[in-house]
Amino acid sequence: MARALLEGAEPNSDRWSYFVEQLRVLGQNNPVVASVASVAVSAAPKPIELFVTRFEVPKRASELSTLERKQLQIAWRGWAEGLDADARFAADGSDTLGTIEITNIADAAGDPLYDAMTCIDQGVIFRAATTEEIGWVVQGGVELKERNDALRVALKVALGPRAARLKPKKS
Repeated sequence: MARALLEGAEPNSDRWSYFVEQLRVLGQNNPVVASVASVAVSAAPKPIELFVTRFEVPKRASELSTLERKQLQIAWRGWAEGLDADARFAADGSDTLGTIEITNIADAAGDPLYDAMTCIDQGVIFRAATTEEIGWVVQGGVELKERNDALRVALKVALGPRAARLKPKKS
C-alpha cells in the first residue's frame, strides 16, 4: 500500500511529500514501510528551487515591454491569431488586459530562467527574455516540450498559489 501511495503521486509534489512524511512516521514501527519511503525518496529526482522575481498583472497594452508584447502574441495564438496587443484590445472592444499575469522566474542564485504569460489556468512559459517556448500551463498544470519531471513540478509550484512566498536569495 505504501508503494501504491507513492507511485500514484508525482515525486516531490505536495501530495507525494505528505505521503513520504506520513510513511516515515509509520515506518518508525514498521521497517518495511520505512524502507519503501526511503527507496522512493532516493529514486525521486532532486527538487529544483525556483523563485519568482517579478509578478505583475498589467492593466493596459501600453504597460507591456516590446518583448512582453511578442510573448503575449504567442500566448494569444489560439484566441486572436495575427493581432498585436493593441489590435487585440480593439478587436474585442476592451482597453484592458483583464487577467493576464506576467511571472519572471529565477534560480536560487537569482539568475533569470523563465518568463510566464498566463491567463486564469492557461498560458505559455518562455526561456527568460526570449520568445522561445519551453512549455505551457494547461488547466493549472504544467507541460514541457522536453520531459523533465523535476522542472515541471518546480514550475508548477512557482506559478501556483505558494509562489507569493518565494523570494530570490540574491537581490
